[in-house]
Formats: sequence, C-alpha cells, structure tokens
Amino acid sequence: MLAAVMAVGILWSGLSLRETSAASPPVHRLMLISGFVPGSEMICVRMVAECDGSRGAALEPLGLLLGRGPQRLGLEGPGELLRFSYAVAWRNQAGYRSQDSGEAIATAAHLLGEQLAYWRELYGADVRFDLVGHSLGGAMAAHWAGTTTDLETLGSVHSLAALDSPLAGLDPLEALVFGMFACGNACPGITDLSDPAVRARMADGVRRIDTINVISETDRLVTRRAALITPAPWRQELLSSACIPDDLNCHTSVLADPAAADVIAWAAAHDGPAWSGRHPAE
Repeated sequence: MLAAVMAVGILWSGLSLRETSAASPPVHRLMLISGFVPGSEMICVRMVAECDGSRGAALEPLGLLLGRGPQRLGLEGPGELLRFSYAVAWRNQAGYRSQDSGEAIATAAHLLGEQLAYWRELYGADVRFDLVGHSLGGAMAAHWAGTTTDLETLGSVHSLAALDSPLAGLDPLEALVFGMFACGNACPGITDLSDPAVRARMADGVRRIDTINVISETDRLVTRRAALITPAPWRQELLSSACIPDDLNCHTSVLADPAAADVIAWAAAHDGPAWSGRHPAE
C-alpha cells in the first residue's frame, strides 16, 4: 500500500452532541490523525455526501483501524470520531490535497491547534480528546503539544496514541531517503524530523500529554530507532504486526493489528499522570 506511506487525519464529523450533567462523564471524542498521503488527490474528511467523489477516509490506511468498528476502539459509536484536515481553509473545505500533508510540521501543528480549539468550543469545556496519530501524524501531534500556548485546549487532550511515529526523529540521511520514497522529492514535514529543535519540541509534547508509543518491529520505514523514545512515555508497546498485502514496507500494517486497537481503547479508558495532574478531582 504505497499510497499509505504516511497518511494523516483527525476524524471529522458534525454529528449530534450528547448532553452532559455534573454526574455524567465528559463528552469523549477520538481524533484520528494520519500521516503523509502521497499523490495528487483531494482527501475528503467530511460526511460522504459532501465528498463529491473525492477519496474518502475508508480508502486511507486509517480505514484499516476503523474497519474493526468503533466498539473495538472503546467508543459507543461513530459519532465519537473526528478527523483532522491539513487544508488551511479547513472550515470551508470538505477535504485537503495530498500535497498539503507534506507541509512543515509547525504549519500542520498550527492547524491541529486551530481545529482542536474549534471542537472544544463546539462541544464545551468538558470535552475530552484522545488523539490517535499514525506515522508523521503522531509526530506532528507531539510537536503541537510541545509548542502550544493554548493551555485550555491542551488540558482537554486526555491521551495521544502514536502508531509507528518517528517520535525520536530521523537523521538527515533517513529523512532524505524517506522524503524521496514518500514524496519523490523533499517534503518539509519529513525533513523537519532531522531538526534537533523539532525533536526537542516532540519530546516536550510527550511529557505534556500522556502518550502511548506503539511500535511495530516489522516496520521497515519508521524503524525502531526512529520511534523508540527515552525516557519512556506513559506507556511504550512493541508489536510484531504481520505485514498486510501491498504494504511493501510494513508501515501501515500496525493499523490492521488487533493489539493496536486494544491499546487505543485502553488509553481512552485510563487516566495517565499528566491528565490526573491537571484534573485531580476526576
């Protein structure tokens, strides 16, 4: 699945809100973030009816994860899912262009912050976000957490599950090879991963939000060296995900691994130290 080299997205859906009371749990939303998406297509992130034939989420690698059903991810239904868009005009567009997902990490992180703040305002201050980032998506989410000054929105993020994400960064040669394989030329978002300042911000982000780092040791694109971080985050999981057909580098195979879905559900159901420190009464 070459078109899956690094696919991104936070799930987007304007579905009905659940009423909450003092005795009810916070409104929960699972936000899926995919990584770099090669090609030249428009990736639709809204309701299917608005896609106008554009490529939808089900055809992206994250569709492998969603195919197991929302209950496997610890959700009550699809209304708890949101998707991220790389489009600068995300409020007015049904999707984003493939090349948008290769922009600089800081650019994407800014958009992530905008969209999280928007959903927080829409759902209310009690909303709780669990982020799930695959590949570059997980690295970008960690960078946002390490750089944002919007502490209210940061405080609404319950966890980050990073799936085969290069949280430790890439050396310059790795970034060059990765960029050539993914983009056919240099991709700012991938090149950024060799910048020591970007690596430091990702490390800060992992400390600011409870992070579960899920690493498939069969992945030949984001290696264990690029994904394994020290000191260890809230939880670090090593998997041996079976390579799926057409996934030449076994990079998206983690999304089809039932163990990855179990980890995501566990993260949503348990409070880590960062969350507990910000919400001691919960």
